[in-house]
Amino acid sequence: MTPDKEKVMILLQNLHWTEQLLLGYVAIINIAAVLLFLHDKHLSTRKRGRHKPRIQETSLLLIAIAGGGFGAWIAMYAFRHKTKKPLFFIGIPIITLMNIAVFLVLVRAMAAA
Repeated sequence: MTPDKEKVMILLQNLHWTEQLLLGYVAIINIAAVLLFLHDKHLSTRKRGRHKPRIQETSLLLIAIAGGGFGAWIAMYAFRHKTKKPLFFIGIPIITLMNIAVFLVLVRAMAAA
């Protein structure tokens, strides 16, 4: 194992269980956001002979609000999906900043406890 990986493992082992849970939640919700944007992009570019329904924009925004803002933002530009819609190219960065603020407040509250 490289020294950097060892440092990360030691850091993760020293976190309180609530901090580990929060970190796990943030990782999972961001991965889910990326996958949801990717799936919607796939549905948007396919010829829908069977009329498969697309993911609603509300659902994409809700997963970002639930903590997946960073994943949604990355996915938007990685897959070039929803980048021309103001609700997304303005909204997702704002939601991401709000996610970061909430995350920092939670981490501080956990550190104070």
